[in-house]
Amino acid sequence: MGSRRWPADLPLWPRSSTLLAPRLAQQLPTGPLDRPVGMFAHVLPLDRCLLTRLVELVVHFDDLAVSL
Repeated sequence: MGSRRWPADLPLWPRSSTLLAPRLAQQLPTGPLDRPVGMFAHVLPLDRCLLTRLVELVVHFDDLAVSL
């Protein structure tokens, strides 16, 4: 990728997700499901890591919906 200039006040998350999304879109469909992924203090296989993250999203969206 070429060099990109981001506004200094733009949070890190949008910058990193914009740059990583194309790479993930290319690597995830072809990568092995048992590839180890570091998650905080644990190492999980890729398939379990993605499943865990999806469950967390559902739970947090549900919490948000209840709080509104």
